[in-house]
Amino acid sequence: MLFNLMMKLQTNIYAFNCALLLSFIFSSSEAFISNLQPDAVTACAIVNCGKGSCQDTDNSSFGFQCNCYSGWNQFQVGSLIFPPCIVPN
Repeated sequence: MLFNLMMKLQTNIYAFNCALLLSFIFSSSEAFISNLQPDAVTACAIVNCGKGSCQDTDNSSFGFQCNCYSGWNQFQVGSLIFPPCIVPN
């Protein structure tokens, strides 16, 4: 009898945890999707420029440009320049 009671309690705990997890997933996904409205998303909303500021531009192939703060540069290999400002002067 005690074993059956323990099994029912364990089943109820698993059901509660599953319901809690699903409610968290659905509430998080709705909030995430609502923040990604097509007219509200810009490249600068998701890009980290490191030690610099982001500027949306049509002149770049990425759709944005990182403007480095004083004392910081972008990483460059040959003619390829990586956007974030992560190299100190």
